[in-house]
Amino acid sequence: MLPCLSKQLKPKYPIKDTLKALKRRQNTQNKYFKSNSNLKPLKVNLYVWFRKLTKEPWIRGKIVNIGPKPRTYTICAENSKMYVRNRFFIREDKSNKFCENVRIPEDVYGSEEQETVVMLDNNQQDTVVLSNNAQPTSRFGRKLTQLKRNGFE
Repeated sequence: MLPCLSKQLKPKYPIKDTLKALKRRQNTQNKYFKSNSNLKPLKVNLYVWFRKLTKEPWIRGKIVNIGPKPRTYTICAENSKMYVRNRFFIREDKSNKFCENVRIPEDVYGSEEQETVVMLDNNQQDTVVLSNNAQPTSRFGRKLTQLKRNGFE
C-alpha cells in the first residue's frame, strides 16, 4: 500500500452536478423501459411463436406452464423440446382463432356423394342433381380446377 493523504483521494470535480446528471439519465432510462413492458400475460395451453435467440427464426410451440419469475413461460416446441422464455421472445399465434373457418379442398370440389340443389324460378321448384363429374365454378362463371403441385395429383 502506498502512503497518501486522505484529501488526495477525494475527486476534484463537482460531485453534486455529476449525481444530478446520473439521476436524470436513470429517470430517462426508466421511462423508456416501462413504456415497452406492457405485454399482455399469456395463458396455459395457448399456441405461440417463440425465438431461441434474438436473431433466429420463430418456432411454433404451446405454453405448458407459467414460470417462477415474472413474465416467464415454459414452452413445448413442435419437436417436443421444452424451453423457458421471457415474454419478450414470445408472440401469440393469431391463427388459433381462425382454425374453425378453414376450408379444405373437399368443401370446394365436393365429396363422393351427389348433391341436390333446389332452385326457385317463377314460383316453380326445379331440382338439379350435380354429379361428381360436375366442375365447380366461381361466382363469375369460370371453371375452378384443383391445383397440381410439383407434378403430383
